[in-house]
Amino acid sequence: MLMSKEGVINNHPDRDVIEECRRLLTKLGISMMHTLREENSCADHLGKLGRMQVDEDL
Repeated sequence: MLMSKEGVINNHPDRDVIEECRRLLTKLGISMMHTLREENSCADHLGKLGRMQVDEDL
């Protein structure tokens, strides 16, 4: 696991950026939470719609 609530592993290439983001989130009083796809049917539906779209640039 590269990241956890406790921190980022020391040799992660984006460690400094991730830690700065965490500091800013704390400073601004923002919290984040992971929600399983099965528990968020709206996001699940939008994700499925996006997967079915055809990219005309291909």
